[in-house]
Amino acid sequence: MNSPVTLSESVTPFSPFSGSSGDSQDIEVRVAVEPGRHDCFYQEVKRDHNLDLSYQVIEISQRFGWIYTPSHSSDLTIDFIVKDPNGVEVFREMRRKEGQHVYKAPEQGVYAVCLDNSFSSVSAKVVNLEVYVYSNADDNDRWGLEGDFTFPPEVQYLDSVESIKTSINKVRDDLIRVSHEQEIRRAVETRDRNIAESNYDYVNRFSMVSIGVMFSVGLVQIYLIRSLFENKSYIKKLFRAY
Repeated sequence: MNSPVTLSESVTPFSPFSGSSGDSQDIEVRVAVEPGRHDCFYQEVKRDHNLDLSYQVIEISQRFGWIYTPSHSSDLTIDFIVKDPNGVEVFREMRRKEGQHVYKAPEQGVYAVCLDNSFSSVSAKVVNLEVYVYSNADDNDRWGLEGDFTFPPEVQYLDSVESIKTSINKVRDDLIRVSHEQEIRRAVETRDRNIAESNYDYVNRFSMVSIGVMFSVGLVQIYLIRSLFENKSYIKKLFRAY
């Protein structure tokens, strides 16, 4: 197992809506899990906050890639495990190519997100992992701009400030969801493209080997036929002997 990696400290935000804003965090990372490995990443989550996780296995690499290629997306699988701060498994998925989960943390602490490729002895898996931490009660200043605006007294009196904040927060949440969906679609597209390219390379290699075998067989047949019409041919004498 690799040394502990804290997601929020090791990953560069991937969109204008990423990073920390209040108590929310939005992180994406792409990792390669070597065969026989069980790698974990760690994310601190506050109590009653939602831990939104999604993952997609997008690529596979083999030690013997010149003779093997993933022929179907079912080859692109990994075990996905999440553990609470006490080390108890929250949920586990076996041999899945993708998944998405939302978990409400009952206690504050560091949660482990693990990618297990120990069942494979040959193939390394490239996994796209997204982590979004947020709170449904964190509606006051999700944009982190509370001190940048001064509202006129009449607006505050009409309770328009709260409705404006609610609308802005809803727009932000919708944008984050759209961004997540786009990332998932891009990951799936990347996975399908990798499978198509691997199959293309495999077909080319197989075709070249087939052409080489056919060419060699043709040369052998020509040599045998010519030998049958030559009196001093060793092949002709061999045929007569049997």
